[in-house]
Amino acid sequence: MTPASIVTYSVTGVRHNEEGLALAFEGDSMGHHLSKKGKGMTDIKKKLGVRLFQLRTDARMTQVQLARRVGLSVDLVRSIERGDASSRMESLLKLARGLRVDPPELLNFRGREFRALAECPSEVLGLWNLLRNAKRSHIKKVYDIAKILMT
Repeated sequence: MTPASIVTYSVTGVRHNEEGLALAFEGDSMGHHLSKKGKGMTDIKKKLGVRLFQLRTDARMTQVQLARRVGLSVDLVRSIERGDASSRMESLLKLARGLRVDPPELLNFRGREFRALAECPSEVLGLWNLLRNAKRSHIKKVYDIAKILMT
C-alpha cells in the first residue's frame, strides 16, 4: 500500500508500511487485517492513547486546552488517551494540527520511551509526566522509595 492510496481506503485499525510507520484507516470493511502479529484493536488504541499523551504533554497542554483548540470534546480526548475510544480520521487530523505535528507523528509507535510507556498501566503515565523533567536527585529518591516498596 502506498501513501497515496491511504486516503482512498476505509478500514479499521492500524497497519505498518515498509518503514514501520503506522497508518490509520477508518471504516469496518476489513477489520480482520489489523495486524500480522495478532495484536488487536485494543492494543492499537492503547498505543495511540500513549502517543497522544506523550505529544500533548510535550506541548505542555492539558486535555482541556487541546480539546478546545481542536474543537473536540474533553471526554473524547480523555477516552482516546485512556485507549478506550476509537477515533475517526478527521479527529486524528484535528489532534495532529492542534499539537502542531504531522499526522503520521501521532502514529509513530517507535522509540525506547514510547515502548516503555506503552507497557505501563495508564496510572503510571501521570508519574512519568511528573518525573520526566525532575532533577536527577529527585528521580533517584523516587527510585529508592520504589525499591523499598518492592521488598
